[in-house]
Amino acid sequence: NVDATFRDRIEKSFQRVPRRRATLPNAQGSEAERAYNKRVADATPGTYALMDRKNIPYPDPKSPIEFCDLFTIQQELIHVKHYAASSTLSHLFAQGLVSGTLFAQDPGFRKAVNKKLPATHQLANPAQLLTPETYTVTYAIISASTRLLTIPFFSKVTLSHAAKTLRGLGYTAQLAKISVTP
Repeated sequence: NVDATFRDRIEKSFQRVPRRRATLPNAQGSEAERAYNKRVADATPGTYALMDRKNIPYPDPKSPIEFCDLFTIQQELIHVKHYAASSTLSHLFAQGLVSGTLFAQDPGFRKAVNKKLPATHQLANPAQLLTPETYTVTYAIISASTRLLTIPFFSKVTLSHAAKTLRGLGYTAQLAKISVTP
């Protein structure tokens, strides 16, 4: 059993995570995450840069890091996953936290990311101190449910920690639901 006070604190923390104001494009039927990311980036390359599976072999080439799935010209790092078990969603939140932390604090990571970005999205000077306040980390969950987005309790705990840490670094951390068109 979870202490009611702790549960309430986590639930309130989940509710306080801002929701993305503008909707992301719908997923199509049972479209896989990889196909969704590619389709969205291909449809509007001036807005979205496809970063899915463009892992950054930094600092350890044996343990590369995915910067994000989609990076926008408005400096938004979008991490996308299908609604699934808490382990999948918690991995999503941890991925954004690790990537955001390295991006904010490590010029070597920013340089490595910059090499993978298209020219339209590259940082002018990746060695320069980053201003996280100008960036947003978005956790986007593909869900066929017509209800408001909710996630398992375990994932709410992970999201609460990730969002708090990202805010502490200066980022805006937000949640988005990607609807599914049948």
